[in-house]
Amino acid sequence: MDTATAETLLAMRLLGHGGGGPSFRKWQTAVRTRLGTPPAAQQRLFRSAHLSSDFFPSNAAGNHLGLALARAGYQREDIAYITNQFYPLAIAPYWNGIRGYLEAERSYRGRVILNDGVEGMLRSLQPMITWNAPVLETASPTGPEIHLNNRGLLIVPSLFLFDQVTVITPPASRPDDPPVLVYPVPVNGATASSLWQLAPSTDKALGALVGRTRAKVLRTLVDSHNTGELGLRVGVSAAAASQHTAVLREAGLIITRRKQNTVLHSLTPLGLALLNSRGIEATATGEKPDARRSVS
Repeated sequence: MDTATAETLLAMRLLGHGGGGPSFRKWQTAVRTRLGTPPAAQQRLFRSAHLSSDFFPSNAAGNHLGLALARAGYQREDIAYITNQFYPLAIAPYWNGIRGYLEAERSYRGRVILNDGVEGMLRSLQPMITWNAPVLETASPTGPEIHLNNRGLLIVPSLFLFDQVTVITPPASRPDDPPVLVYPVPVNGATASSLWQLAPSTDKALGALVGRTRAKVLRTLVDSHNTGELGLRVGVSAAAASQHTAVLREAGLIITRRKQNTVLHSLTPLGLALLNSRGIEATATGEKPDARRSVS
């Protein structure tokens, strides 16, 4: 699941609308200072950024941000601004904490399913939704009723969705795909303080230990990427990315695995410990768990 792309676009919308309340004030102030005034052609993105069902299928995991945006129909200039300006300045510095917070929310809802079943989990989302089988009712203007018709439903928590539940319906070309329900996760003062706290001294120390570019490679590999994607995110050629991953792999900080015709790089537990990421739970290979919830 391409959680980073969805959260990036919702963060743009939150910033444009000035929503989120006090919990997001520190983040908004810091991001506005870093971004400055966006280019005139891209200012509309802060109010019109939209999600796509293409972000959420299982094959979207590990996709490059720009590729996901292109599939969703975003223009080339907008993709360049989001990937080169907004994401690095507004999302990347906080992504470890954001991802950890969303993983905790997914774990909580998973425990509700184990204890109370799927219907109990749906009831736990009231008053955001109302479940009257087989229809799910929401207050969302994008889809007040969801008729599941045995297609299932993907339920996705969001940090930056500040106002109300959003329903994303599959395109007409894929009528059997499940709809996606994105719901806002509340943030209290203590959580906000932790999420928006940066630790630049840790980044400097890591850079001094392994080099600035390899430190960036490690931070990027909190999510698995192939060599080409890694090079794009870090800002180096694929050949240079391959050299850096070879050094980090020999040091035991990352693991490289082949998945079909793609080679994926991920953090090892040692690499994750060195990175000193906060609030992230990973498997033995450093790959993130599947974030989807499916109900029928």
